Amino acid sequence: MYYAKAIQDAGAHRLWLYDSPALYGDIWIALARVAEATSLPLGTAVAVPSLRHPLVTASAIASIEELAPGRLNVALGTGYTARRAMGHKPIT
Repeated sequence: MYYAKAIQDAGAHRLWLYDSPALYGDIWIALARVAEATSLPLGTAVAVPSLRHPLVTASAIASIEELAPGRLNVALGTGYTARRAMGHKPIT
């Protein structure tokens, strides 16, 4: 994660990633890679719970917590943009 390391070296205080799998790669894999490459606090901006099975999301969160204890913030949203990019309405 060259860009994440460069952001940290430039003085960033945290790094949050978007969850929109139709437009970007998987947020959990990206966060795991960033967790290994930096010491930045990490976050989801925002994760869409309806895009994955809840156990998959919970497992991903637990795996990142193992890599970066206490550094992950998880924000969940309705998926207004992410779901629309896949032709679905946001969840309520």
